[in-house]
Amino acid sequence: MASTRSLFLVMVCLIAVCTMAAAVQAEPNQYAECGEQAYGALCLFGACCSKDGMCGFEPSFCGNGCQSGPCERKGAN
Repeated sequence: MASTRSLFLVMVCLIAVCTMAAAVQAEPNQYAECGEQAYGALCLFGACCSKDGMCGFEPSFCGNGCQSGPCERKGAN
């Protein structure tokens, strides 16, 4: 009887942990370093690497001086 109860509690805890893990979504770290300043490291999740070597999605990261990622190129059609 005790082993059935223990097994049930373990299963409940396992389900709770799996549910919490699935709820966590990976997001880019706005403080991640990239580019020349970080030995050529690239940003994750499609973020741009700014001229200052930081990852992000805002125009300040993807605009003038952008080192890698979906940079906004001036004069591109």
